Order: sequence, then structure tokens, then C-alpha cells
Amino acid sequence: MPSLIKASFYKQVIWPLLKVTILLLLIAFIYLKLQDRRDDAETTLEYIQSILYNNIGMLILVVGLMPLNWGLEAVKWKVLVKPLADMSFISAVKGVLTGLSLSFMTPHGLGDYFGRVMQANNPQRGRYIGAIMLGRFCQMIPTLLFGALGLYYISSTLFLIYIACAVIIGVSLLLIFIAVRSGRGLMGGIKLSDKLKSKINYYFGVISMYSVVEILIIMSLSIFRYAVFAAQFGLILALFLPEISLHLNIAGVTWIFLSKSILPTFNFLSDLGVREFSAIYFYEKYPVDLMAVVSASLTLWLVNILVPTIAGAPLTLKMRLKAR
Repeated sequence: MPSLIKASFYKQVIWPLLKVTILLLLIAFIYLKLQDRRDDAETTLEYIQSILYNNIGMLILVVGLMPLNWGLEAVKWKVLVKPLADMSFISAVKGVLTGLSLSFMTPHGLGDYFGRVMQANNPQRGRYIGAIMLGRFCQMIPTLLFGALGLYYISSTLFLIYIACAVIIGVSLLLIFIAVRSGRGLMGGIKLSDKLKSKINYYFGVISMYSVVEILIIMSLSIFRYAVFAAQFGLILALFLPEISLHLNIAGVTWIFLSKSILPTFNFLSDLGVREFSAIYFYEKYPVDLMAVVSASLTLWLVNILVPTIAGAPLTLKMRLKAR
């Protein structure tokens, strides 16, 4: 009886209180993020406002691509969990936005795992971790592939080193995937305790459950989403830097996405600083206004990250401690 009372108290009092606390922290972090940038943000925001005000049609197009961007991610998430459970598109959207909101205030996107898992209503939702990892890996492939173009503009030597490392890593990952698909298990011949092997198979065994067709669908969605995201950024850069050529625009976008994905982030409040740094690093050797570069980066962050993060914040109250 005492254990039942304790479990009931935790479920009915502690867990709801924790969800409300998470929501309040998320709101506070968003506010602090904007306040920290207040000194230089006012001038930047005025500049952004003046540019966007004179290009309303382009702004509508960029904003219109935002739901397509995250809608594609929701479709991909729906496909990823299909081997484990059927999920509606609305549930997938809720999971994606909850994960985005929580990742806003956690390092290395850890909140994305927590948000998607806790939003799901599946007794075996812990197995979703492997699905999330596979989704991230597939999304990383077009980032690494197209990022080579931007890196070539930075340094031809680094480009060659990058290609060599990419081939080695790619072949290694392919061999691991073949081993998993062939049924030899995630650990191969490594000797581990049965308990540890069981846990590893529980959380990551879903990777071996996808058909070739499903993998191709996930990869196609990842490439399509990358293209939408890149198109958004390219359009924004064209607004703020109309003087740069199309190929320099594309190279800059691919470089910024690459650096954002591989450079470590040391703050809890999203990757905005990394995106700005990589944008300035790329364009500083060209005769462009760096203020415009920062403004373009900030505009993309406002449209594609901050707005859906705010939209997803209330969904954290829908997270489930236990699936029914």
C-alpha cells in the first residue's frame, strides 16, 4: 500500500508539477535569450524589419516554407516509428514540436529525444531512441554531402581531408549497418553480459527492423527537408545580400549548415551563436556587409526555430510519465 500511495503521489503531483516547471523554464529561457541580445538586437531588428517590410512577398514565401519544413520532419518521424507502432500525423507533429521546444534549452539536442519519447503513448516507447538516432543520421547525410561544397570555398586542402574522412566513416557505418541487417546483432562479436546486450537491443534493435524501401523513404524525406531549409536560408540571404552570386549564396548556406551540425555547442539556448559565427567566418573574406549576414542568420532562426519552439512549448504539458 505505501508503494502504491507513493506512485500515485508521484504521478498526480510531482509529474504535473515537473511539466509546469519545464514549461516555465522554457518560457524563461526564451525570454533570457532575447534579453541577452537586447543591446545589439534593437539595431539589428530594426534593420531586419526595414528589409522585410520592403519584401513582403518573399517574407510570406519564407514563412510559408516553415510548416513544410517541420511537416516533413513529422512525416519522417511517423515513418521512423512505423515498425514499432502506428502514429497519426498530428501525433507526429506534437512529438516533433515538443522535442524542438525541449532541445531549445538542453545541450546537444538531448531534449529532442526526451520530448518525442515522452509525448508518445506506447508502452515500448523507450525503443523510439533508436528510431530517433537513425532519423538524425539520415538527416546528417545530406548535410555532410552538400556541406562539401561550402567547405571547398573555405579551403581546398580541408575539402580533400574532409572527403577522405567521409569515405572512411561512410564505409565503416555501412559495414555496421550490413552487420545489423544480417542478424549478427548490434554488438557483433563483442562479449557483453546478456543483460547489457538485452538493453542495447531494446533501445537500438529497431534499426534492424526497417526495410530497404523504408530506409529510402527516410533518406528521401531527409534530403527534401534539407532542400526546403536551404531554400529558406538562400532566399533570406538573397534579400539581405542581393549583391552576391547564386553559387556563393548556395556555398554559404551549405557551409553554415555543415558547421552548425559538426561544431559543438556549449550553451543551452540553441545553436544560434554557432550559426552566426560560421556565417561571418564564411563571408568575411568577401566584400559584403557582415551586419546583413548576421541579420539573415537571425531571421532564419526567428522564423524556423523560435516560432515553432513557442508553438510547441504548451505541448510539454501533454507529456506522459507512463504510456497507457
